[in-house]
Amino acid sequence: MKDLCIFTYSFPYGKSEEFLYPEIFKLSKYYKTIHLFPLTNHGSTINRVLPENIVVHEFKQEKPVKSAAFYRQYASLILKAFNDELLNGAHFFKHLSNFKYYLAHFTNACYQAECLNNYLEKKQILNSVFYSYWFNDWVYYLSILKYKKKISNLITRIHGGDVYEYQHSEKNFFFPFRNFQVKQLDKIAAISEDGREHLKKHYPASEKKIIVCRLGTSDHGNGILLKKEEAFTLVSCSTFFPYKNVALIPKIISCLKFKVNWIHFGEGGPDKERVEELIKTLPQNIKVEFKGYTEQKDLFEFYRNNYIDLFINTSISEGLPVSLMEAISFSIPVMAPNVGGIKELVNPTTGILFTHKQKTEELADRITALHNASLKFNRADIRNFWELNFSEKNYLNFHTAILCAA
Repeated sequence: MKDLCIFTYSFPYGKSEEFLYPEIFKLSKYYKTIHLFPLTNHGSTINRVLPENIVVHEFKQEKPVKSAAFYRQYASLILKAFNDELLNGAHFFKHLSNFKYYLAHFTNACYQAECLNNYLEKKQILNSVFYSYWFNDWVYYLSILKYKKKISNLITRIHGGDVYEYQHSEKNFFFPFRNFQVKQLDKIAAISEDGREHLKKHYPASEKKIIVCRLGTSDHGNGILLKKEEAFTLVSCSTFFPYKNVALIPKIISCLKFKVNWIHFGEGGPDKERVEELIKTLPQNIKVEFKGYTEQKDLFEFYRNNYIDLFINTSISEGLPVSLMEAISFSIPVMAPNVGGIKELVNPTTGILFTHKQKTEELADRITALHNASLKFNRADIRNFWELNFSEKNYLNFHTAILCAA
């Protein structure tokens, strides 16, 4: 069997991409060796326990020395990529004023692809299954290798920021040379129906290769099913980056008239101070606890040993958050906005779906209804929905249907 090469953003370094854990462990059973290629954080200490058959590579990008000869070397490939954009992407004409930038961008990708090919050749792993966890620079480089027939297959997942243009703050943002990259990919595994439909709309000629392969979470046990505490326990789990919109939570709970314990897991991002200022204005019936960065095992222990009335997500943009999958695996009702693929998880069985057009008072009323039991959720049904749709069996399906076919 071929080895598997997985291209990540920083995993296994740092604290991010924690949701890769169940997939890595599941896939490690089916391959003699899995090669991990993180894009960033090289040289950091690996503080994660990994399967024994994992090899971590540090492919360091080098800055090319550009000259006329450098550009001539990649001339035919550059023409091919620009032609794909001009023929298939009308939006590209809007960005022709940045021609020099895109030329430099693509030639740099060509150079990095050449360096990557040399690295893979040296390590004797060119005959592997190539799987990028994100549709990012790795796909850029690997699609060039696929076009040049240096590798025989290429698969990527798509999530949120790597597929939805509107999630980026730049005006008229678009993904340059996506037409070229999409053509080289064998399969594009969207984590949600919404992501698949979005990509199909942009690349209709490639719709057959765009499929849905949802993420999943491991079974870490069930949550507490009987409430004993008087206070309403509200839990959230995210960073404090602006798109996570955590500041909306204190605005909502400020309208609640009963005892509330809001517990937030996670750290990082510029909005924490803003949230802390809002917390100072909360009435006395609201208690807040910031847990900071919490390891998964400790987070799951909390979910398992505490009755949680509601898990809340208030993001402005998302793909399909693993934090919501984790919550429903413990039978916890969830409340989240109708952005990205969230509506595929949050439904009348699992929780409360809202829009950002709704007033905070309306959202508070929904929580009050849950507190007063005029709104009820069957926790056994919530967990059953998770088991059917978002358990770790999704990774076996992904391996069987996608990776084995590569």
